[in-house]
Amino acid sequence: MIKEYKAYHKARGITFPVSEIDFRRKRIKGRHEDEIISARFDEVELYQYTGVLDDSGRKIFEGDVVSSRTDESTVIVGEIKYEGSEYVVYSCN
Repeated sequence: MIKEYKAYHKARGITFPVSEIDFRRKRIKGRHEDEIISARFDEVELYQYTGVLDDSGRKIFEGDVVSSRTDESTVIVGEIKYEGSEYVVYSCN
């Protein structure tokens, strides 16, 4: 599976898909609306795609907050985090 990322630009408060990661220059590139964005690693937070889609068909990334019903009356809300070698939902309830 090809790894896919999105980035959150801390100063601008925007999230966008990452199209290029340059480890030598420590920069990422991506597009937000009609603007091409180039940023240093320290200006962004990177989130990896989990390989899972939500019920609406949207990609779930590390850092996303999701909800899941475990039975008729219990709903778990939590943040997706990568731990060890797997993605885990940390409860926000």
